[in-house]
Amino acid sequence: MLMLGTEQAGEITPAISNKGQPQEPRPPNDQRAGHNFYKALVRRCRNTALASAADRLRWLPRLDAEGNPVAPDH
Repeated sequence: MLMLGTEQAGEITPAISNKGQPQEPRPPNDQRAGHNFYKALVRRCRNTALASAADRLRWLPRLDAEGNPVAPDH
């Protein structure tokens, strides 16, 4: 089950559940959690703008104020 965000203590934190068992909370810059989230997003939500942008970048894209992916500044 993929949850793109859960609200805890007033902030939004990404969480990925494995076979119904929630993972332990991790610091926001945990690279392993980010990599697992990226893979799940691209595999399970392929038809969304966010997953498409992540797949093109091979990582998570920056988002604008409305939550839409922003093109990189290259």
